[in-house]
Amino acid sequence: MSPLVILYLMFLSAVNAFPLGAERSYPSELSQIAWELPTYDIARKLPNPLTEIPVYWSGRVNGKSVFSMGDRCASALGAKTFGMMMCEIGGFAMPTVPVTQPDTEAGKLWDDASELFANYATGRTYVVLGENLRLNGTFFSVEFPTLKKNPNVQSIIQVNRDTCRTECYRYCPNPEDCPGLNQCAAPIMTTAEDIDFEGFIYK
Repeated sequence: MSPLVILYLMFLSAVNAFPLGAERSYPSELSQIAWELPTYDIARKLPNPLTEIPVYWSGRVNGKSVFSMGDRCASALGAKTFGMMMCEIGGFAMPTVPVTQPDTEAGKLWDDASELFANYATGRTYVVLGENLRLNGTFFSVEFPTLKKNPNVQSIIQVNRDTCRTECYRYCPNPEDCPGLNQCAAPIMTTAEDIDFEGFIYK
């Protein structure tokens, strides 16, 4: 099967999976044939630098991923999460990652793609965090250090997951770029084994 045919089938699957008005999810079946395409060709499809304000997210609340909160807050900020951006420009959704198999192809894809998403960022960026956070989760192990190394990033602002209002900054080397905000408290980390999330994590 040619790459073009695979992309077309993935696009049709994405359209059927995400009807207008429905809450977006990341069904793993969308990724079953995707490994034939290196990193979903994300490096080519993702604008560099990003044309949208990026919103990152990590963690869970009451055992559920905060990815939908990230999407909601991104919309409120006039910004985009990585998943939102790739669904729109790539026609597909990112896969889920089993808690017991963090080193799967899906997990590696998240890390590789998230590193690009952080490297391509400029200016102010945002993050939505849950109550349960993993030190080896994608945000803290990949995106956060990459954003801090990116000379084009001015700040990483944490957004309240309920109100979507800015509440503190995770990174802001120049205080004038973060008026009215204080540095966030150090996050409390847990491990994947401590979390019961129906066998899956997202980041």
